[in-house]
Amino acid sequence: MRSPDLYSGLLWLLVGAYIANDAYDMGLGTMHDPGSGYVLFGVGIAMIVMSGIVAVNGLLKAADVSVGNLFRGLMWRRVILLVFVLTVYSIVLEPVGFVPATLVLLLVLFRAIDPLTWPFAVFASVMTTAVVYIVFGPMGLGTQFPRGDEFEVAIYYAVPGLLFALAVMFWPGAPKPTRGA
Repeated sequence: MRSPDLYSGLLWLLVGAYIANDAYDMGLGTMHDPGSGYVLFGVGIAMIVMSGIVAVNGLLKAADVSVGNLFRGLMWRRVILLVFVLTVYSIVLEPVGFVPATLVLLLVLFRAIDPLTWPFAVFASVMTTAVVYIVFGPMGLGTQFPRGDEFEVAIYYAVPGLLFALAVMFWPGAPKPTRGA
């Protein structure tokens, strides 16, 4: 029996070829004036190369794999929890807003899927959400996140101050606040 990598590699190689072909039909343009298929063509080529490597690797190694062995060791509780949490996230994202929904999502993922300590999980959730909001949100690239209630407006003004406070507290050599004279 052949390794499952051969078949999955061939499947994704075909998907990559389809993407590259459609991207080429959309028009590549030039490096200085890219067409609508420029980046997508690169993605298709990358998929072809990577899946080709997987397929060749699967061809070179023979595997004694049964269907039961494919799923041995899979942590089903984590998989089911991940699907459930992402489903709930997609439902509550619009009414609740990006920041609170993402904070809770990351906190659950950091604690339940890959258990981390509470302080680190809270810190990582807050920092990840803040960085994404700053880089992609209205202060950065201008992506419009779901706003939810007026909570987002408060976050817009609070995030820079929070990051500055964290930088002052944790940055080595950062100036420490002094008491007034």
